[in-house]
Amino acid sequence: MHKRILSAVLAVLTINLVSHAQAGVGAKPNDVKAADKIFSTVVRLGVDANRLVKVTLHDGTVLRGYIREINNDDFVLVGDETGTVHKLTYAQVKQVKPYQSRGRKVGSVIGYVAIFGIIVAMSIGYMRK
Repeated sequence: MHKRILSAVLAVLTINLVSHAQAGVGAKPNDVKAADKIFSTVVRLGVDANRLVKVTLHDGTVLRGYIREINNDDFVLVGDETGTVHKLTYAQVKQVKPYQSRGRKVGSVIGYVAIFGIIVAMSIGYMRK
């Protein structure tokens, strides 16, 4: 009886060990994973002259503009103010995200406050009836 239990436990542990060893075979280094994440973000944002993006590089430089071209190893960013063309590799980039100007953010907040105010005013009006 004890031999069966012991052999079953050893079999489970061996299968567990083999499955974990195989899972680590195809693991990528962190910098390759980060570059893949940046690539997928750039592809998701896409090539659009009307969509501004904010790109932060590993050296601390912040660039704003739109994506003009996407390749497997790099992408082309055109600056929004100067029109400067930057060819950036995915390994250079720390973060890519959509860019919203301060005026647009303020406008969004004002809109949300106005909608909330209308809802509150309508609620108070219905309570008085």
